[in-house]
Order: sequence, then C-alpha cells, then structure tokens
Amino acid sequence: MSEMNKIGYGRAISALLIVLVGFLVGADYLILSYQRSLLTTEAIQHARNEMRLFGTLSREALLKRDYITVRLFLNQFAAEQSEIRVLKAVTPQHFILAEYRDSRPTTIPLSVRHEVLVDDQPLLVLEMVKDFGYIEKTLRTLMSRLIIISVLLATALGLSLWYLLKSIAIKPLEKEVDVRCQAEETARQSEARFRQLSEATFEGVGVVQDGKVLDVNQQMADILGYQVSELISLPVQDIVAPQSRQLVMANIQAGYEGLYEYFLMHRDGSLVPCEARARMMKWQGKDARVTIVRDLTERKQAEYQLQENEERLRTINNNLAFGMIYQSITLGDGTRRFTYLSDNVQRFYGITPSQGLADANLIYSRMHEDDCCLLLQKEEEALRNLTTFKSEVRVLDPQGSIRWSYLVSAPRKLDNGSICWDGIEFDITERKETEILLNRKNKMESMGTLAAGIAHDFNNVLHIINANLEIARREPMTSTLSQTLAVLTECEQRGAGLVQQILRFSRQSSEEKGTVVLEQLIRETVQLLKADRLFDKVTLDQQFEAEPVPLLADEQEMRQLVSNLLLNACQSLEEQGGHITVTLSVEDHVQAVSVYDGQLKPGRYQRLTVADNGCGIDDAIMARLFEPFFTTREKSGGTGLGLAIVHGIVRANGGGITVESTLGLGTTFHLYFPLLEESLKKTARAVAAVSSSFDEPVPVPMTRPLLCSSEITILFVDDEPLNIDNWSALLALEGFAVQGFTSGAEALEVFKKEPTTYSILLTDLRMPGMSGSELAEAIRQIRPELPILFSSGWIGQEMERTLNDLGNSAVLSKPHAVKTLVFTILDLCSHGVG
Repeated sequence: MSEMNKIGYGRAISALLIVLVGFLVGADYLILSYQRSLLTTEAIQHARNEMRLFGTLSREALLKRDYITVRLFLNQFAAEQSEIRVLKAVTPQHFILAEYRDSRPTTIPLSVRHEVLVDDQPLLVLEMVKDFGYIEKTLRTLMSRLIIISVLLATALGLSLWYLLKSIAIKPLEKEVDVRCQAEETARQSEARFRQLSEATFEGVGVVQDGKVLDVNQQMADILGYQVSELISLPVQDIVAPQSRQLVMANIQAGYEGLYEYFLMHRDGSLVPCEARARMMKWQGKDARVTIVRDLTERKQAEYQLQENEERLRTINNNLAFGMIYQSITLGDGTRRFTYLSDNVQRFYGITPSQGLADANLIYSRMHEDDCCLLLQKEEEALRNLTTFKSEVRVLDPQGSIRWSYLVSAPRKLDNGSICWDGIEFDITERKETEILLNRKNKMESMGTLAAGIAHDFNNVLHIINANLEIARREPMTSTLSQTLAVLTECEQRGAGLVQQILRFSRQSSEEKGTVVLEQLIRETVQLLKADRLFDKVTLDQQFEAEPVPLLADEQEMRQLVSNLLLNACQSLEEQGGHITVTLSVEDHVQAVSVYDGQLKPGRYQRLTVADNGCGIDDAIMARLFEPFFTTREKSGGTGLGLAIVHGIVRANGGGITVESTLGLGTTFHLYFPLLEESLKKTARAVAAVSSSFDEPVPVPMTRPLLCSSEITILFVDDEPLNIDNWSALLALEGFAVQGFTSGAEALEVFKKEPTTYSILLTDLRMPGMSGSELAEAIRQIRPELPILFSSGWIGQEMERTLNDLGNSAVLSKPHAVKTLVFTILDLCSHGVG
C-alpha cells in the first residue's frame, strides 16, 4: 500500500468517526427536545386539571358566599402542591378573594388561568404560577444517560476502526520506519565525522563529488534555507543561481582553488551573494571538492545602502535650490572644520566646497558679526544638552548684497570626543523681505487708523470753535474784537487744513477723481516752485514720454504729491544746492514687483521718478521714512506729514513706492501708478465729472421751493455737549426749532413718542452706545421718509457706502460753515415739495 493510500484510508476513517459523533449528538438533541415538549404539555394539562378540581370543590362555598372556607381551602390546596409558587382567586370585579405565595425561588415559572363558571357566567378566576424545575432535572438525568450511551457506541466503533487501520496500514509503515531509521543512523554517523571538521568554522562548508553534494555543515544549510539532510545528494546546479552555474561548473571541472564570487539559490528562490574558496581532497577513496562559502548578503546590503544614501544625498543637494547641507566637527581645542559641504555653498558664500573644507573661516567671515556671535552662543547652549538649535544669520553674498540664511543643526558626540554638527541651511531672503514689507504695511495701516481717530477728535474740537466764532460774529463788533475773531478764524482754518492732510495720509478724506495728465501737472508745479528761494541753487531736469498718458486720480492730491516730493528733494540738497531729475515713463510688469509695503500686481504702470544728488538717507531713517509726524527737520519747521501724505495718495490710487538711497550720493523715489485700461480711457472724463456724494454741499440753484426755517423742527444728536449747546443756539438764531440729545438711545425713545413732530434728524456718526447710523436705521423703520443729515469729524469709505444706501440723506464733514448746514437742512426738508 502506498503512502498516499494509507493517508487517504486514515482520513476516511476519521471522517466516518466525525459523522458518527455528529449523528449521535443530533439524535440526543432530538430526544431531549421531544421529552421536554412532552413533559411540559403534561405539566400544563395537570395544572389545568388541578384548577378545575379546585373550582369544582369551591363552587358550593362560593355560591354560599363562604369566602373564609374558600381562602382556607385555597391555602391548604396550594400548600399540598410543592410546585405551586402563586395561587390567586379573583372575582370578575378584579377583587382578590384569596391569595397564596411561596417565597421559594422559581426555576422555570409557568402561569395557568382558569375561570369557574356557573350557568356560563364567570363566578371566580383562578391564577396559578407553578415551578416546573423538576422537568429540567428529569431532562438532565436523561441527557446523562444518552451521553453515556453515545460515548460507549463511539468508543466501540472507534476501537473497531483502529484495529482495522492497524492491521492494514500501520504495520507496513512501521517496517518502512525501521528501514529509514537504519539509513538515518548511517547518515548521522557520517554527519558526526564531518561535523568534527566543519562545525568549528563560521563559514558554510560543503563536500561535492561527481557534481552532487555529499555533505554540508549547518552554516551552509542556513545560508541556503534547507535542512542538512535535504541537501545531501542534491546536484550542485540545483543550489547555484542560473547566472552563476556556468562559472561554478567550470571552476569545479578545472579544480580552481582561488577566491571568487557567485550567487547561490535560496530555498525561497532568492539570490544569495557568496564568496567561495575550494580545494580538492580524497573522500572514501574518490576525488572530492571541499568548498568554504561566506555569505556576503549583509556586506552587499551595506554597500547598497551606502550607495543609496550617497545617491539620496546627491539628489537632495541637486534639488535643494535654496539650501545647502553641511557637516562640521569641533575638535577638543575648539577648532572648527567642515567635513562636508554641498555644492550650494558657492551660491551662499561664494566659495567652492573644497575651499570651505580647507578653511572654515571663509564661511564664518562672511556672516554678520552680531549674527555670527549669536550663532556660536547657540552652538554652546545646544552642546550642553546635545539638542538641536536654530538660528538666522545675515550673509554677505558674492555680489555684495546682504542675504538672510536660516540654519538648523544638531550636535552628536563622536567616539574620539569631538563634536559633529549635522546641519542644513536655507536662503530665506525673500521671506524676510516679505516680512519687512508686511510689517511696514501693517505699521502704516495702524498709523493711518490712529491718525484718522486723532483727526476725528480734533475736528470735533474745531467744530465747537467754529460754532463759538459764528456766535461771536453775531454780537456787536469793535475793531479789536473783529481783528481777534479774524485771527481765530485763520487759526481754525489752518487747523482744519492740517486735519485734511492727516486724513489724506489715512485716506479718510473725500476725493474727486478725474483724468490727470502727470506731465502737464508736473510742468505747472515746477514752474510754481521755482519762485521759492529754496530752488535758487537747484537745477531741475524733466524727462517725459513723447505721448502723455492719462491717469484716473484727484488732481489736487497729485499736485500736492509732486510738490511734496520736489520739496523733500530740494531740502536734502541743503545750502550747497544740486541737481533734481524728474522722469515719467511707462512700464509693463509681467511679474509682481516688490514695493515699500507690498507688491504690485502684473500690469502696465506709469512710473514717476524723482532723483536728487543730495546727502542720502541712512537705514534708521529709511525704516521710518513714511511715518506721519516723523521729521529730521524740527528746527526748520518740518511737520513730518509730507512723505506720509505721498505714501497715502499712492496707496489710495493702487500704486506703490520704492526708494533707493546711498549716503553722500543721493536718493531716488520711484512712484508707480496703474494705467487706465483702453476701455476705461473713453469714460475717464465722465468719471471725472462725477463728484463724491459725500463732499460738502455747495448752494446751487434749486428747481423746487425751499421751506422756511420756522417750519422745521430738528432732532439734534451729538455725544459732545458743547456741540449740542453751541450749534443748537446757532440753528435757533436761524429760525429752526431744535431739540438736542447727547445719547442716541434717549433720542430714539423721545422720537417713538412723537414721530411726526420732527422734520429732520441731524446726528453725529460716531457716538458711544448707539451710533448715528444705527439711530438712523431705527428711525427709518418708524418714518421711512424722514430726511437725515449726518455730521462727523471722520467718515470712512465703508461708512460712506453704507450711508449712501439710505437715500434722502447727506453727510457733512466737521468743521463746516453755518450757511452750509442751513442750506443742506432746507434742501433735504424741501425734497418732494414743488
């Protein structure tokens, strides 16, 4: 009988036993299920019979209404039945006539209900709960007996099958095992002899004769992934990789005894790189070849990993366009030298890697002195705990420009006590420049907001002064009083002009844009400034494009911009005089251009350049050049608003500024203004003719009749009490009825009570609590047609758009004239009359 037949026979017998056991288990389960159902049915029927019997016996007592006898009989009946846990007698009216309860635990509760009838009418309802736990006990006993029977049957059949298997299959196998054991004993004896020679080495050892393996040691078997016994008698070609078979067989035939490399075939099919040396010897009277094999897998992997690391490092170096990798060593005496520098060191420091490896000072000498000291200090701190440190340094690049570098380095201690630093360095110049521009932009925006707030408060003060001056003018005049009022009026106007300059810087003042040709405007401004004695020693050179290019801007602002730039250039020339050049050109920017506080988008721009050969500007002043109220000419009366206003105008027109300056050589300002698109140039004149709806109104001929002031009642709201007092008095002198409030919420409550009393709402915009715009919206919900006049020392652009949507409203900027206020009130209140 073959081995496969024996195995199949054994499997068939095992399967038969499994089927038999499954059959016995299924039969036991069916028997138990049937017995459980039968016992349960019998128990329920028995309980119902008992309840019928109880009903029959208690019917006579119930008819006589002898309930005590019923209770006694129920308790006695329940006590005699050990399985009863609850027995209740309930009337049809749900009155419990008698009840018995047993406190013993219930294993399997079963409820039964029975009605006692008299003439087909329910006389009593009996409810019983019995414990059928005895059924489970009976079933467990039955199950034990079934298990014993099944085990006996399975054992008998198993023994019969075992005897049959032993007679047919096991005895022949035992004989075969004996033969194999003898062969294995012979092999073990041969192996023992060979092991004495081969186990002492860590290399693989094999004996080959006639192209087959005679013997190998355990190391050789481990290299190939076989057991030693599996390799015996195998052809050599079966364990040599196909690409190495020709080489190995040639060396065996030639009796080559030198060192050579080839590939063995592992049991899993993988290649095993090996190094071998062989020698011929006698084995049992025949020539044999003893080969010593060394596994080169780990060495090859290390070599491959080294190549991969080198290639990876080379790839990183090549792709790291804005960074470099370095490695340096700090010796015990504090000397530093670089052991590795990537090629980008030439881009950073203008030296080759070989130069940096030869002299580390070539790198440190190009760092800013302060940054280099800080870098060395951070190295010392990181060295204490061997932690990574980060640092930013300024580097003088080969072109002479200052560039920013960000480096990260980690120290590690070598076996010889030296410290090795592994680091990477990035060029962050663009990021630093962007940060500087962003800081400048945020700073200028913050200053603009602050300046606008100051201007708002200052305008309120001027508004009060203006009201008091107007009241004083209405009093009887003397020559002295008239002169005094004239001086005060001039001071008030100068203050208002200063506030307008501040608002221009912050871009909170109203503007009237139109088509402006810079060439013509510059010629006119230069002609006017030449009359100033400051320009006596100054030569002005003007260079313009052949064809004038129009811009959409406020002409008055552009005149002030050119004037401020020329005056600033002239003052930088000081008393010795010099040369100023004004240039206009058109440029196409394909990419974004960096300016003082941001970047210009790609597009066409007109560039205005004002250059002088004056004293120049140092870095400290350059950083604050466009700050409001910053001046270097306090003694000569400089306000510090000239260049701040220039910056505000350029920014408001979507442009940008760049400044180039060298101490002792001069300064050049480049101003960029976006050009009108061709489709917009045709409409530029129409746009210029439209003034802002928030400019101060000027009396014009009206096509509708104006109301009389005596017909108008004003609801006046301002958080400044002096404004309420003074302007209420002025309006009263003009014939208006005025009711003033310093709180928007208070004014709204009064308006709700008498909404038809008031002809117009005159309110300040910026007030604590309820603002003027919020008050206007609330009042419009009550009276949508009520005219509204806003008055404020500062009206932002967002607020302008919001107020413009209200309709039948106007805005006056503080301070304003009484006549302007009166006319605007009459105009708004007369709207719709005619």
